[in-house]
Amino acid sequence: MFSKAALTTGLLCIGFAAFATEPETLRFRTVDAPDGVPLNVVEAGPSGAPALLFIHGVGQSYASWDRQLHSDLASSFHLVAFDLRGHGGSGKPWQMTSYNQACIWADDVAAVMSATSLTRPVMVVWSYGGTIGMDYIRCRGVTNLAGVVFAAARSGLYPNSELNPRIPAASEKLKSPDLAKNIKGAAEFTSFLTAARLPADLGATVTATNLMYPPYARQANDGPKTLPDGSIYKNNEDQIKKLTLPLFFALGEKDAFSAAAPAELAIKTKFPDATLRTYQGAGHWVFYEAAEMFNRDLHDFAMRVTKTQR
Repeated sequence: MFSKAALTTGLLCIGFAAFATEPETLRFRTVDAPDGVPLNVVEAGPSGAPALLFIHGVGQSYASWDRQLHSDLASSFHLVAFDLRGHGGSGKPWQMTSYNQACIWADDVAAVMSATSLTRPVMVVWSYGGTIGMDYIRCRGVTNLAGVVFAAARSGLYPNSELNPRIPAASEKLKSPDLAKNIKGAAEFTSFLTAARLPADLGATVTATNLMYPPYARQANDGPKTLPDGSIYKNNEDQIKKLTLPLFFALGEKDAFSAAAPAELAIKTKFPDATLRTYQGAGHWVFYEAAEMFNRDLHDFAMRVTKTQR
């Protein structure tokens, strides 16, 4: 069933070439989700160390975390990232029910954790990856997590504010069957990820990665998700009570997807005990633009919570 979803070698090379600086330090494997979808998984760092599990945003891939995977974090932690179903080098099933079921995404996360022997990792989620992380928490709970880092990820926990009005238009182009619109939408969407303009090669890379998430998958994953009992939910505010573990919210001061000031207020109100950091000058891809500071803060947070919960 996945022959239709096979990626061309050329596109894969174009999509990831600008990211990789030390590809030999990464360990790749394919992990099968419970429903058979192959997931592209990458690891770095010692397997027995405290773990960080990275979940990327919509239309992106494991390579979004390049400045974490190829950093000093790999000296202290077992780093694991993967391509979400429909994205990057992972399988792209055709059925709508392969995308609009919350616990399918949770099962993917659980499969990756099991295959890489992660026990109580710190889960680091970006943008739409926060929704996937909350799917895991909704369906699987927090028992097997040491903490959660929400990097520019509202995750349905609080309303959005001041979204750049051009972003929804770009997203609609990416869902169109018209390839010309897809390409234009991918370039536009890429331009919103950072405060400063990306270098040309990296911008082309991220645009190509956006195109690796096909329109039919975007359409299937658009809107509310269904739970095993048939119920539908629209946000994760009902899950806030479950978030009793250590939390770290990382915001970009110039995030085009969500204004920083209202987000800060919402986080302080709903999660008064959480760690909160706003990175000046950074946009939505906060851990790329503020990589050095973010990595330092992530290291300190993860060391604290993994030591506490051992």
